[in-house]
Amino acid sequence: PRVRRQRQMCIETAIPSLDIELVDDADTTLMHKTLTPAEYLSNPPPASLAANRSITVRFSMQTNVTPARCIVTPVYAK
Repeated sequence: PRVRRQRQMCIETAIPSLDIELVDDADTTLMHKTLTPAEYLSNPPPASLAANRSITVRFSMQTNVTPARCIVTPVYAK
């Protein structure tokens, strides 16, 4: 899957972790994984995303399930 994250704000924002959920046709969770910025960006990952900038993330996963769709949600540290 490919994820594009774009901020339409005037300020920098933290780089989020990505919560990835693979679901079947009934929206039942088949697999769940959270990737930290260090796992999906270069080392070391940037501390923030500049205003009005975007990043595109591509990742591949090997699973033993056949999902109907992939849901990716940004998760920001508290």
